[in-house]
Amino acid sequence: MRVGVCTGQCGGDGWVAVTGGRVVVADAQPLFRVGVCVAVRASGMLEVVGEADDTEALLRMIAHSDVRVAVVGTNVPPMPGAGRVIGLGAAMAVRRRFPNVAVIVVAQRPREAELFDALRFGAAAYLGRTVEPAALVDVLVRVASGAFVFDASVVNHRAWASEAPVPDAAGEGGERDGNEGVSSRELEVLSLVGRGRSNRAIGEALQISDQAVKNHVTALLRKLGVSDRTQAVVEAIRLGLIQP
Repeated sequence: MRVGVCTGQCGGDGWVAVTGGRVVVADAQPLFRVGVCVAVRASGMLEVVGEADDTEALLRMIAHSDVRVAVVGTNVPPMPGAGRVIGLGAAMAVRRRFPNVAVIVVAQRPREAELFDALRFGAAAYLGRTVEPAALVDVLVRVASGAFVFDASVVNHRAWASEAPVPDAAGEGGERDGNEGVSSRELEVLSLVGRGRSNRAIGEALQISDQAVKNHVTALLRKLGVSDRTQAVVEAIRLGLIQP
């Protein structure tokens, strides 16, 4: 897993691109769907297998295709009987039904709270509709390769940090007992996780063993009250522990 930050000009930083991934595009606006499909097909790196304008059609399409990535607009109507359009409903439905499909959320009006909600339920990326075609294709390739990408321009981590207390950091290089704080070593590990480094790369950078890295990550998940590395990075940004 890799976690990256997109500010509209995403570029290579050591991740390995996967080409040939199959993509579906869901959005309520036909022009936007067509634009995404044209950009993806022109890149020659990914294959668009279909378009959908509501959640039911999107889920049906994924069920009958070997899809790697779904691009889902927050304006996509929900399942019948689910009421009016609710921003992340379609994207969440994909994640619940098809957990192996990576979801890129494209927001009508990007909002910080929605960004963190999207990442918490497992979205692989969160972007605004003003994203440039080349940048969108770059994000698609990254996500197909296992990366997680969000638009850092949406993040105002000071405001998020004010909503909850920041865990106390331990002394220089020390470890803390219990789950009330994050040690300085754990912060170093977390920062490298947020930059997309593997356990081996983190171990080499900090001159510690792979097992020590795994132990630190496990401790971080417990202390931050999350279940995976992506959520740990999201929560750390929310708390102001690391920079987006």
